[in-house]
Amino acid sequence: MEPNNDGFTKSLNELLQFANNLTAREKELEQQHQLEISKLKKDHEFQLQIEKGRHELLQEENRRLTEEVKRAKQNHSVKFN
Repeated sequence: MEPNNDGFTKSLNELLQFANNLTAREKELEQQHQLEISKLKKDHEFQLQIEKGRHELLQEENRRLTEEVKRAKQNHSVKFN
């Protein structure tokens, strides 16, 4: 009597198919993850550029106001001296 290998072979094939499906799904999830990371990085870089621009504008406004205050102090001290 020959041992029946059909059931074993079928189970083995099912396990191999399952493993292949898991591997494919893992690759799919990794690609999604990389796309999300890339998008987040681009969004972050964009926000960083906006914040740098705001910072530069605030620095320029601060310099301008500092100069105005200096001039006002000089004018004020000239008037009273």
